[in-house]
Amino acid sequence: MSFAAVEPLVQALLYEGHLLYPYRPRALKNRQRWLFGRLLPREFCLADGNTEAWGMQAECLILGTPQTEVEASLRFLQMTGADEGALCETVERDVRSRVSTGQIARSPIQVQFVFQPQLMGTLTLTASAPSPGLFKLNVAIENHSFHAGGEKTEQALFRSLLQTHTLLKAEGGSFLSLLDPPEQFRAVAAGCQNIGTWPVLIGPASGQMMLAAPIILYDYPQIAPESPGDLFDGTEIDELLSLRIQTLTPAEKHAMSAAGPRARAVLERTDALTEDQLLNLHGRLQRGPSSACGFQPGDRVRLRPQQSADALDLLFRGQAATIVSVERDFDDRVHLGVVMDDDPGRDFGERGLPGHRFFYRPEELERL
Repeated sequence: MSFAAVEPLVQALLYEGHLLYPYRPRALKNRQRWLFGRLLPREFCLADGNTEAWGMQAECLILGTPQTEVEASLRFLQMTGADEGALCETVERDVRSRVSTGQIARSPIQVQFVFQPQLMGTLTLTASAPSPGLFKLNVAIENHSFHAGGEKTEQALFRSLLQTHTLLKAEGGSFLSLLDPPEQFRAVAAGCQNIGTWPVLIGPASGQMMLAAPIILYDYPQIAPESPGDLFDGTEIDELLSLRIQTLTPAEKHAMSAAGPRARAVLERTDALTEDQLLNLHGRLQRGPSSACGFQPGDRVRLRPQQSADALDLLFRGQAATIVSVERDFDDRVHLGVVMDDDPGRDFGERGLPGHRFFYRPEELERL
């Protein structure tokens, strides 16, 4: 299995915060970017009282043998210049190393990398064996770029690693979750020291890849399938951002376009969203089999609300309705979407629009 299997997710994380709503250069949040996973030159950080980070460390556990091979891919962005919107352009960097656990348990492997202009750093891999068949992998990243005395952070960023992530892949071994390790490995998992990064399992195959990211994630994170494209803010709701973008004035959209090709792509894609695509962003309930509750779309029912949580429960009690969807929430509870038979706007409810479709539990419906 290659890293290509997780590339869409890695790209989304790599550009997290790259450009934020309202996607204009003059916005304060877009003048103070690169706050995730940035490693400035070591000497700059020491001279500045260590208020900035110049290194990060990831530790994780892997079950295997001394022959187990680990491939590391260090991913980060580097500033290269300013574009027409006064936002700095970036290029993606990828530093790789392939080692065996036995090799780095005997002696650390250090990879030195240099990228113009004057960005220099190291990627160091080492391992220890807390118990037979178990290895603790240590990945250390440091920025050793040249430091010019008296320079400000804005200048030092050109010789910095930005949005730094590390991808790890195992062959002949299996990574263990640090969030929920097997009981016999909980103590050694708790001893893993992660500085500036958060390792989680990733990928379609269990235990084969791990991602050390500068933001907190859960094991096997995924991009929501409803998302039409990257909005550079994976912690925000796609629907909310898309609607905000569509309400920008012509002048604001012009300023957004001037922020560079990535901002223009977001604007063009969002303006081109169809009504169905927007509706698809309106939350998500996992659809379950209708046999789980005895109802299915098309069934006619009479409403018998049990909780009387609001006035609608009183108004709809006894009303005849038709089931249009059978859905499950994240707690695996079944919800039946219904439209009222006498609702003149029932066609809106059948299309999933709010105000004309209502949800009830199976025990609150009486079959007609």
